[in-house]
Amino acid sequence: MIELQDAEDAKVIALGLLEAAPDAILVIRGGGTIALANQMAERLFGYDRAELIGMPIEVLVPADHRAGHAQKRARYEAAGRPRLMGDLSALEALRQNGERVPVEVGLSPVETSIGKLTIAIVRDVTHRRALEAELRHNSTHDSLTGLFNRSYLDSVRSKLEAGDGAVGVILIDIDELKDVNDTHGHEAGDQMIKRMAVVMRATAAAEDVPVRLGGDEFAILVPHTDAAGLMAKVESLRIELARHNEIHRGRPLECSLGAALTEQRGGVALALRVADRRMYEEKRQRRKLRGLPDRRSSVPP
Repeated sequence: MIELQDAEDAKVIALGLLEAAPDAILVIRGGGTIALANQMAERLFGYDRAELIGMPIEVLVPADHRAGHAQKRARYEAAGRPRLMGDLSALEALRQNGERVPVEVGLSPVETSIGKLTIAIVRDVTHRRALEAELRHNSTHDSLTGLFNRSYLDSVRSKLEAGDGAVGVILIDIDELKDVNDTHGHEAGDQMIKRMAVVMRATAAAEDVPVRLGGDEFAILVPHTDAAGLMAKVESLRIELARHNEIHRGRPLECSLGAALTEQRGGVALALRVADRRMYEEKRQRRKLRGLPDRRSSVPP
């Protein structure tokens, strides 16, 4: 253990630690004025150190949060208990240029010869929040198309079923995608899948839930609808598909559709099965007209 000879040694080491810290550190007097700041604080907030010292801490808080922050700071000073990094969630700091930055803050009160001070460690979590947002997005969206995935559908199914009115389910299957993959490669098949997603986005309203269920199978869930509304949505999808093929060069994008409304029993799960039967029947008829063999031995239950 290193034994310090005098208080001056301790001061030098403390200042060295302050400057070597990877996070912004502010020492705050009672009443909320900044007494000390390290170089990372300069970098985070965009002020020179001389500007920071003596500045009210609320200047570093977005204007719409300042009044609340001042009240919380006063309560903290009265209580005087440490708060670990992460205990205060969803915080933002304000840079000199007006930019808001997400931060985490750790607080520690210390008694000194000039009174009680608060050491605030402020960590910029911009990159971590962006990564968290990306992970949340990836957990609910299909990576190839950007549509919602089956996991998201499962997570919102109960909420949709609990809403007013029935939920319409449109099941969509790209025709002959296997032939495209076998003849032209999976990259060409992926392009067909992406094109289907474009058509679905152009058709779906803001409250609709467009989903890639997997492979060449898609669904659009239409909340708060009835039979007429669902059929109108199916017709809109067919019109958008035709428009897409008119302006898109290359192989036409063709698909088979099936639609069903939720009933009191079975909900979305039953509607998906009914829509699947109807979609398969349309696909069977389309293949029959082309003189192609039926690829399913029986209609699914």
